[in-house]
Amino acid sequence: MIDRPVALPPDRTHPPSGGDRLAVVVGNATLLGIGYLFLRRWVLAACAVAGTGVAVVGIALTPGEPWWLVVLGLWWVAMVVHAWILADAAAGPPAGPVPWQPVAPAGPVLWQRIAAASVVVILLSTVLVLRADAQGLVRDAGRSHAAGDCTTASATLDRLHPGHTVVAETAVLDGRAALEACGVLLDALGQRDPAAAAERLQVYLDHPAAAWEGAGPERAERLLAAGNLKSGFGQLRTTLSDVPGQSAAVRQVVETFLAELGDRKSPCEALRTDEWVHDRTGDPPELAEPIAADADQVPERVLACAREQAQADRLTEASATYEQFLDRFGDHKMVRTARSEQYDVDTAVQRVDALAALNGNTYCKDPVPYRGAPAYAGSDPHKAWWFGIPEHRTLPSGWEARDIDEAELVVCLHDVGRGRYLETCRYTADDTVLTARFHAWKFRIAAYSLRTGKAVERYTQEIGDPCPMYYFFDAGDNTPTVTSGADDKSFWSMFDRFQ
Repeated sequence: MIDRPVALPPDRTHPPSGGDRLAVVVGNATLLGIGYLFLRRWVLAACAVAGTGVAVVGIALTPGEPWWLVVLGLWWVAMVVHAWILADAAAGPPAGPVPWQPVAPAGPVLWQRIAAASVVVILLSTVLVLRADAQGLVRDAGRSHAAGDCTTASATLDRLHPGHTVVAETAVLDGRAALEACGVLLDALGQRDPAAAAERLQVYLDHPAAAWEGAGPERAERLLAAGNLKSGFGQLRTTLSDVPGQSAAVRQVVETFLAELGDRKSPCEALRTDEWVHDRTGDPPELAEPIAADADQVPERVLACAREQAQADRLTEASATYEQFLDRFGDHKMVRTARSEQYDVDTAVQRVDALAALNGNTYCKDPVPYRGAPAYAGSDPHKAWWFGIPEHRTLPSGWEARDIDEAELVVCLHDVGRGRYLETCRYTADDTVLTARFHAWKFRIAAYSLRTGKAVERYTQEIGDPCPMYYFFDAGDNTPTVTSGADDKSFWSMFDRFQ
């Protein structure tokens, strides 16, 4: 009797073609082609790594673009399905119905499964660690950024690398936006020109990733330093409205700005700023209270401006500013000093006006006082500024002032010409008798006190010596009427009234 052959169950201790189906599928699910390695498909394994690398590089280089994620997902599905198909084909058809008996996998199969599972664990761990690292870096940078320390924030964000992008794209994108905003902020804070800094700070404030709440007060400070008061205080009000937590910083900006006015600006610039600031109405307390506290400094700034104008020889402006101080702050402790200084300034204004009139030859028509001039008093001679003296006449010693500060008088001499008739004189020339009618030389004289601008003497005077020994007649004019001449003694005697 021949025994019937009995079908044996397939040997499940060794994979038919070197690859266990579970291990192959899990190995390919790693996207590294490990399942192909189990099946000894070396080319497919290399292609798998290359395809995964291309997708990963695409994700790393183009964060925010969804297409590479779609490609990677489809690539993963294709590799898993392909691994299943290849592993199923490698196992061959079933040998027939066999009672199921649980059999532990043999050594090679077990090691393949362990290897595939290990790679999966390593990959997942790497992904989780990189993801946590990226989120931690972005979170730490965010804290530094919010505190205004963009140097530290930028250094932290610079540690993000493409690996972080692949596993934590959203966090990396947030980090890149914050890094861009920090770059704008650092550029703004590095500007020496306050106007340029304020402009860049506005760019930062408009950036969607801006996180430093102190940027508003900082921009206001730069605007105020640039002299743009309207925009500066407008920024402060905007900050109070948008970021109420910055109220202390807003107050500090106003206090610092007002306290440093005298250091940053000239006295008159500080005064103009003061007047603009104190004329504001309807400000919130964070602005109004520091301004009110600064009110005590305004009188000193008005006085300082007047002194600055006086030193710059802007004397008329200086006098008006002193007058403003006396009108507005009549009970201030510096009133007496201000009056004295204004008196000196007004004296200097008079000196300028008088000197202009003297040098411009208009004084005799429109006399002006100069109270800094010496008084017309005491014994003669009295030094004077002279007008109308003939060029051939020499002033007696001590009569002429060397400058305006020596002159007691301004003497205006006007040559009227022919005065009263004096005498008719006869002359003989070549046996011909000639006659000449001589008249006095008439002058109008006015002497003004330079200190008061008022006339101390005003009169007319006639001088002349008729019938000189020689007289030269013009041809054809045998009976001329002429004005007498006068010697120096007669000429200077006209001024005996005040000299």
